[in-house]
Amino acid sequence: MKILLLAVSCCSFFTLYQLQALYPALVSRFQANLELAGWMNMACLLGMVLTAPFAGHLSSRMAPKSCLSGCLLILAALTAALASSTHASHLLMVRLAQGMLTPFLLSTCLALTALARTEKQRSTWIACYVIGTIVGSGMSRFLPGFLVGHMGWLAGFLICAALVSLVFLLTALSRHLSFSRPAPPPAALPARRIFFAALSDKNLQLACLLGFALLFSQSAVLVALGIHLSLPLFGLSTAQIGMVYLACLPSLLVVAFSARIHERFPVYWVAGGLLVGFWSAVVLIGSNTLGLIVSGVGLFSVAAYLAQTYTARLVSGIRKVPVAVASGLYLSCYYLGGAAGACLSAYAYAAQAWLGVWAILGILQFCIACVLFSKRAAKGKENDIA
Repeated sequence: MKILLLAVSCCSFFTLYQLQALYPALVSRFQANLELAGWMNMACLLGMVLTAPFAGHLSSRMAPKSCLSGCLLILAALTAALASSTHASHLLMVRLAQGMLTPFLLSTCLALTALARTEKQRSTWIACYVIGTIVGSGMSRFLPGFLVGHMGWLAGFLICAALVSLVFLLTALSRHLSFSRPAPPPAALPARRIFFAALSDKNLQLACLLGFALLFSQSAVLVALGIHLSLPLFGLSTAQIGMVYLACLPSLLVVAFSARIHERFPVYWVAGGLLVGFWSAVVLIGSNTLGLIVSGVGLFSVAAYLAQTYTARLVSGIRKVPVAVASGLYLSCYYLGGAAGACLSAYAYAAQAWLGVWAILGILQFCIACVLFSKRAAKGKENDIA
């Protein structure tokens, strides 16, 4: 099960950020400017926002093997379709369709983690899921840039489609899953009641809020970074930009020990450390020295993915509603943040370079802090009244 979770989550994120390192290729092939490049990066995330609220509920009614295998097969075909894209509108539609399928994969993966028999096993499976997202994210930014830079657009994306097909075969041949449909629970609630029960869960509310901020920040910083490195100051090619994104991979070591970190340190200490690491990384990424930028990318990935393990634990531990439903709502907010971050980052960078990007990140974190403090104050008043 660990290898399966690792492979499917990796494949899900592999198709997610494929255009972030390809700004030079987008300019030459599609005559894209900064704003259009932002929309091209946002299209996949927008597709995820459209289907994520329903993906969890629908996937919970399907056999995990059927859901994963079917989505992976279609995803491989769509990745191959990118190879023949010559118009921006065609590229946007394919990326939108890719995004609409991905929540079904991720919701099913999160639902599978809830089947763990012990808390230790659940923590291990969640770590495998998050490690897969890290590897997939890193390969999504590195491999298309490397392949397109050395082999061209057509061959590069055909190889990417072949890699997705390999994960499809692994899933279809897996012995850990079956094609039989899961039996419905004896007292299943109507879909509307399940939806409102999920919205009333405080842990899910917190996970959705943090998830929105998490992917908003990742998309905003890394989209701006891809544009920054392709401009005349650095003038890097798609392959060279992809190499910079490999600095995300060392965060695997931290995530592998994430369960121990969450057990040994209070959540406020971890949150404070993540904030310090986040802003230190963002400042380094905004510098004009390539070595500092690479260091910043590594530190940024550690902070972002360690925070992701916390939100994944929140969602996986929800018991009021099926985990697949909760994960669908969480992923909807998560990718809504990513879509907003990718689009706003391009406009902010075009207007004020890194100052604009830092401004939208600061405004986002200020708003989230206000929401969290207001919720805590309201809870304190309720306790005083009681």
